Amino acid sequence: MQTPPPYQQPPYAQTNQPPRNNSTKIVIIVLACVLGFFCLLVPILAAILFPVFSQAKNSAKNTMCMSNLKQLSNGALMYAAENDDKLPFATNWNDAVRKYVIKEDVFHCPGVPHMYGYAYSDSLTSLALGQIAMPQNEPMIFDSNLREPNAHSDLSTLPTSGRHTKVNLGYADGHVESKKPEQIR
Repeated sequence: MQTPPPYQQPPYAQTNQPPRNNSTKIVIIVLACVLGFFCLLVPILAAILFPVFSQAKNSAKNTMCMSNLKQLSNGALMYAAENDDKLPFATNWNDAVRKYVIKEDVFHCPGVPHMYGYAYSDSLTSLALGQIAMPQNEPMIFDSNLREPNAHSDLSTLPTSGRHTKVNLGYADGHVESKKPEQIR
């Protein structure tokens, strides 16, 4: 009796899998290390970048506020040019300047959304431009804690902190400055 030949798998049942070796373990270890590194790196980068983005946002709000004050100051000066060089009354300065300002948003400080936040100097009410000795030193429209339209006061209502890092003021000659509160009082 003859012995049968050893069993061979038919060709369709054969698989072409590469032999296993230790390189897959190394790849898994390397991937785990890289993922771990990025999991640590992301919070560190976030901790560094969030204050930078916050500071940039506050700087943009301050710049927008200064732009608003420039437009409002120019509006008051245009009002004066059409009214015998007299500035508007403090009690209705917002209404008087409105026709010289393009957008309603200009009356709202970006540091206090959906509220006004600017006031007109009581000392300049209906004053002729020629009567102001040094208009470059006379604040006309400024950041204020008052939140209603047509707000007016002296400089005692300047915000002390929280809105911007500095206080923005529009002067009677039309220029705008940003100053620390202790530089004004």
